[in-house]
Amino acid sequence: MKKLITTDTISQQLTPGLLTEMGVISSDLNIPPGSDFNSSNKLKYRIWTTYGRRKKGNYNNGYLGIELREGKLFVNQYLVNSTKKNENRFLVNEINAEIEIENNFLASPLSWNYKSTFFDETKETNSKILKKTISESAYKFGRRPFNEFNINNYTSNWSLIYSIKNWKKENLPNEEFDIIENLSVVKKDNKIVFNESVEERWSTKLMVFDKYKLVGRGIMPFTFWLDEAGFPLLITSGYLALIFDPTAQNFEYNRFQDDEED
Repeated sequence: MKKLITTDTISQQLTPGLLTEMGVISSDLNIPPGSDFNSSNKLKYRIWTTYGRRKKGNYNNGYLGIELREGKLFVNQYLVNSTKKNENRFLVNEINAEIEIENNFLASPLSWNYKSTFFDETKETNSKILKKTISESAYKFGRRPFNEFNINNYTSNWSLIYSIKNWKKENLPNEEFDIIENLSVVKKDNKIVFNESVEERWSTKLMVFDKYKLVGRGIMPFTFWLDEAGFPLLITSGYLALIFDPTAQNFEYNRFQDDEED
């Protein structure tokens, strides 16, 4: 008779407590809540993904940095897109964007420039696996999209994260808004709603988080986990997590291995 294999499937929403239990949020992330965001307008996130197991197929998959300087958001996103099994080969997409934002609740983009570059683990952009991809890598320029959107109610995914500092339970807008995802794809009819306040463990601390939900058409729901100072320590969606980490830019692409074979 074939031996039954018990798996360690993740059967719940990603939460600060679950990620702490899995070792994804370690004692190194015992940071002063709110300090970096409120004083220097910098946000640094480690991008983490999972295939739905606690001990296998979990990745530090990239980095997202957002900084406000002189009325503009400067975005740097570094994302590992794919790997070859049993080989140290991977394809990286690096995005750099400069976004002039409006002083409103959603930090709506007024104009921007954007560059997307693909390279492999050697940082070569002319390898065989990249021939088709890199031909399209170039700067893209944009401006306020008068004709396609309600000009008072739109944002980008990056400027929405920056706008979190404006969020309060009592002043969330009732109107739906559009999101220009990665300044390229339009996602319509989105809304932010306050969900609940919950107590969760973050590293070695027990903390109270305010949970906000982003729901809309053509997107997976996102949950924003704000600490008592209103700081977004964690953003989750499905099996994706953006984890605030001051050292996130130095992340190492890795996989947690299981001792047992499937």
